[in-house]
Amino acid sequence: MKSYRGFLIFLSILFILMIITNGDYGITWDEPLYYQAGDSYFSWVKSSLHSVSSFDFSTPLKTLSASWQPNAQHPPLMKLLSGLTYYLAGSYRLAGNIIFILLVLSVFYIVKTEFDTRSGWLAALGISFLPRIFAHGHLVELDLPLALFWLLTTYSFYRGITSKQWSILTGVFWGLLLATKVTAVFIIVPLILWGQCYHSSKQTRNLIWMLILGCPLYLFLWPWLWTDTFKRIIDFYQIFFSFDSPLRTFYMGNSYQHTPWHYPTLMVLLTLPLPFIVYLFLGIYKGMKKNPSRDWISLCLLNILVLIGIFSRPGGLVIDGIRYFMPVFPFIMIIAAYGFKCLIDDFPYKSLGLPKAIPILVLIVSIMPGLLSIIQLHPVEVSYYNGLIGGLSGAEKAGMEITYWGEVITPEMYTWLNENVPINGRVKILPVYPAENVPISALSFYPDTIIYCQGKGLFRKDINFFSPPPYDYLVLVSRQGLFTELEWSLYKNIKPVYSLKRNGVQLAGIYRL
Repeated sequence: MKSYRGFLIFLSILFILMIITNGDYGITWDEPLYYQAGDSYFSWVKSSLHSVSSFDFSTPLKTLSASWQPNAQHPPLMKLLSGLTYYLAGSYRLAGNIIFILLVLSVFYIVKTEFDTRSGWLAALGISFLPRIFAHGHLVELDLPLALFWLLTTYSFYRGITSKQWSILTGVFWGLLLATKVTAVFIIVPLILWGQCYHSSKQTRNLIWMLILGCPLYLFLWPWLWTDTFKRIIDFYQIFFSFDSPLRTFYMGNSYQHTPWHYPTLMVLLTLPLPFIVYLFLGIYKGMKKNPSRDWISLCLLNILVLIGIFSRPGGLVIDGIRYFMPVFPFIMIIAAYGFKCLIDDFPYKSLGLPKAIPILVLIVSIMPGLLSIIQLHPVEVSYYNGLIGGLSGAEKAGMEITYWGEVITPEMYTWLNENVPINGRVKILPVYPAENVPISALSFYPDTIIYCQGKGLFRKDINFFSPPPYDYLVLVSRQGLFTELEWSLYKNIKPVYSLKRNGVQLAGIYRL
């Protein structure tokens, strides 16, 4: 425990920092749906516990379907957690902060256990100050929890080869993973492939616990599946495998509904701070040689390759930057930490008479690009690109998508609109979310968020966001994949009266008409 003392102090400071900065981010277009669902789920849990304590078992069953219907296209775990943290502390986003801290702690524990403490610090600091991950840690979304439980399931499976206790944990984490996001099912591929290659006779216990503990836990955590169980499970996965989003991604100067095969690989390489790319390839090179860590490194690498491969397939649905394949990043940090360890172990700094502090200096230098980028970009870290493409400004010139989620409409922009839009004024937020058979006047970039913000008093209630023209103001979010000729004309040719810029790149702007 003594070796964890300094790290726990760091983790406490990081947690406080996350909480303090929650309000810096605008509401993303997914969050209001998750807030609503979280409230509904947690209200059902509370009322059901009260009913059962009074020996009333019928009321929970009567209200079950209606309470768990909101946002039933996604598993419930993160939404339920956000409803819990809102009830306890008045903050939905506290759930995201907790998941982020648990991910950092998990990475530190795994790397410290498998390699050494110094490498654990590098991996933990690396994931903490990975700009896009840092931003996700402030939001209610499904991808960061997916990354956490994917990592924990994988590590438990690895340790479960020789430990019954870890096999049981594999079942627990597998259940939590299934209850987080539909793409969780793909973890079976790297686990079974690795198990067959390295420990074909020893993986059975893990698989049994995943079946007898993980699957029931998944069903227990999602009461919506308690009725019409088989039909709802089949429908759920059928919709997932057949869904085709109307959204488009801007990539290399083109707008794609289905991105090219190289999109995930390039996006990973362009959103990692440069030192970690070097450590990653060094870790792969060293880790594949015969050494005590090869089993674990190979499992981490297999997870990366399978995840990238899934989202590189022709016709694959990949939008919103790196978030669909976010579980690769903890594994990248683990392999990078091994590369860092090998570099420090092999470098003869002692025989050269260099200070003993050289490893610490290298560690500090390694994390600085990510940390400085967070300071520079905050609160729009999901727009981060590294030096390989010239940062955010280089990414814009190369035709890459510079923002997507709507968090760039920050609280400062809410205030500006409230102070400047005339009474009963008309505002249109562009680009509009694509929808069929809906009048353009009823569309907006993120209609659910507007309704939520007006309901919470973040936008004045008299401002009309869903009206036909003429408009007093246009608000433009720079999601180029959805741009029409109108948005491109505004973006390229007209100066906004208010804008959010980073590195000279406009991420959001307000235009007076």
